[in-house]
Formats: sequence, structure tokens, C-alpha cells
Amino acid sequence: EISALVTTDLRYIVLDEADTLVDPDNGFGPLLNDLVGDLRRRKARDADHELFHPRLQLVFASATMRPSSEQRVLALAPSSRIVGGMGLHKTLPKLDKAFRYVRGDEDRLAALASLLLECEEHKQLKQQQQQQQQADH
Repeated sequence: EISALVTTDLRYIVLDEADTLVDPDNGFGPLLNDLVGDLRRRKARDADHELFHPRLQLVFASATMRPSSEQRVLALAPSSRIVGGMGLHKTLPKLDKAFRYVRGDEDRLAALASLLLECEEHKQLKQQQQQQQQADH
């Protein structure tokens, strides 16, 4: 039971990347079942004591929710409503993009720092080239 969770002013619980969380291959199912079940029990038990905000909402968020994931969310929380949007992963045309494969044993933070440094160096080189082109004309 989640005994340390203070729920008096809690309005939303947001679970991002819900499609991953409800995927049976990722092993989060038992944890989610425990969380949702515990919240339901506490809300039912403490409803008269105002320990829960009356409009407490559990939000499952994902930009890539598949129909199978939607079904798993509804099985976990039957009163859920599925809300979607088009183009959540569209890229901006003027946004520079950089990708790097990170091995499982690689330090992800160090890889990100290295990638950001490379992007900054590339941006500076690009600016220098533009300045040189302007000076040549």
C-alpha cells in the first residue's frame, strides 16, 4: 500500500509514456495494478474524510498510443476516456535534428552532453561559413 502518499490536494496523477507502461513485455503491469487498486481502495475508504480531492484524475499520456495499449488502459481504469491528437511527433522544418545510437551499457547523460557539444560546434561552424559568404559578396 502507498502509505506515504499524501492525497489531500492531489488533483492529477500523470503517467507519461503510458503505452510503454501498459505494455506487458515491460513488467510495469503489476506495479500499475497495485497503484490504481490502492488509490481506489483509499478513495473508497476515505471518501467521507476528504483525504482525496473529489475530482482526482489519473491521466495516462502518450504520443504513440496504439489500440492495444488503449485496451490495456481501459482494462486497468475502465472509466478512462481516450483522447488523441494528430501530429504530436511532427518536427519543425527549421529545427536542427541530431540522432545518436546509445548502447545499453553506455552512459546516456555523457552521450547527450557529447551530442549537444557537437551540435553547438556545428552551429558555430555554420555561422562562420555564413559570415564568410557574406563578406565575400
